[in-house]
Amino acid sequence: MIHQLPIPESEYSNQLQKMKAQAAQIQDFAEYSYLQTPWAKTNQLTEKVQQFVEEWRAQLNESALSNSDRSIFFTLLGAVFNALPSYNELSTNFLTQAVRYDQQSFFAYLQLAISSTKAKNFRRAELMFELAHRFATPPLLSQLLSYQSLLYRLYQNPSVEVLNKAVQLSREAVEQNPNDERAWFGLGMSLLKISSSENELAKAGNSLRKAITIREQQKKPYPDARFNYGMLCRLRLDFQQAYDQFKQAHVEDPSLTQAVVRYNELETLISAAIGRISGRMLEIGVFQDPSKGLFGMVCGKNNFQVSFRILSKFDSQLPQFFIIQSIDEKQGKNQRCLFSSNLAVRELDVGAVVVLPEVFAKVIQLKTKGQSYQCVCVCFEGGQINVNGNDVQAAGKVVWQSELQ
Repeated sequence: MIHQLPIPESEYSNQLQKMKAQAAQIQDFAEYSYLQTPWAKTNQLTEKVQQFVEEWRAQLNESALSNSDRSIFFTLLGAVFNALPSYNELSTNFLTQAVRYDQQSFFAYLQLAISSTKAKNFRRAELMFELAHRFATPPLLSQLLSYQSLLYRLYQNPSVEVLNKAVQLSREAVEQNPNDERAWFGLGMSLLKISSSENELAKAGNSLRKAITIREQQKKPYPDARFNYGMLCRLRLDFQQAYDQFKQAHVEDPSLTQAVVRYNELETLISAAIGRISGRMLEIGVFQDPSKGLFGMVCGKNNFQVSFRILSKFDSQLPQFFIIQSIDEKQGKNQRCLFSSNLAVRELDVGAVVVLPEVFAKVIQLKTKGQSYQCVCVCFEGGQINVNGNDVQAAGKVVWQSELQ
């Protein structure tokens, strides 16, 4: 991003060009390089930043620079501190000076907005984004809008209005530059936070997939997008895609141990489920047959009531997973399958009898290096649910907190 900073002709322009090139290299290292541990990367990055600042403050005499060159100088110093994973107050100090020397610098305001976002000084960040917007040219707008969208996604307990603003800004960023992977990533994450409807989840998935595809075409990694896309695929019970994305995320970023936990969890869950079902696997039909209940389901939405008993429960985050069994002899008694709930329902526990007025059924498939798994799953995504003869209310939904920065 900083490589787009214009350097006007001056006595010191050649040195500032070299300084900018080195700052861009540091940003690229922060964005695209991944080591065995996050600490190793942070240590290397910190060393690069400190060396950069020390060398350039020694090479250039700040007092000899014009106001324009001083602004560029301090913008570059602040930008490299923004490349660090955590906030560093020196970034704000340098960028405040950059703005003082050039009050019409888009890059200085944008970097100060990023610094304020990292510091969780959201009110100041909003003001800096507004000032940056005044001096932004069309080629730079997408970056500005993407970072501004991130600001709203990072709010604690954001209102629907704030999340709608994040979605709007991300959509505008995509319109400004359809080839900006950050814009697509921001749109995907914003859509995940605003809604859990199947339609919005599908749109979020398309956006994250687009971000990954752009990076693939550039031959650059995007483990953050892959991890979040994997989380979404897990929620939508696409175990194969989730498994593949978690695997590749860890290949791209060896320090991302969360991805290893997730893909191992998927195989463990479906393997254990098939083991507990032990030869009583419910089969999906070709035509809906309400008289058979669970045994009369087809893949997709089934517009009839089903009832079943929970036999066992898996210790997992949302979606919750259970082994269930039909309780009506006419409906294929003893037939078993998985049951998933995208919402937290306290009453769903071992032994509970559950009645759903309608049900969505899916065949979960997962193929790993050595095994192939397949299991029918009944899905509850919201709406009416009756447990042990009582209508109950879902207590919560998936909260998207996995946005890696």
